[in-house]
Amino acid sequence: MSEITTDKVRPFTQLALPSTLDEALDQTKRMLVRNSYQTNQSSRKVASDLGISQTKASRLIREYCADLVSKKDS
Repeated sequence: MSEITTDKVRPFTQLALPSTLDEALDQTKRMLVRNSYQTNQSSRKVASDLGISQTKASRLIREYCADLVSKKDS
């Protein structure tokens, strides 16, 4: 058997975890809304996908996806 060498192993990069429950929930909500909006491109479809009202979907899209919406309108 050959020996394992560590000279070519890259160090493990630790992810920065949120320090509070509120931060963790916000990051998760942001990820879900952005992923859904990138896939669906409409507040009605995002609302259906995430099981929320269209009003709430529109608010979350404005909050979390402003950069994606402006790209779409350009």
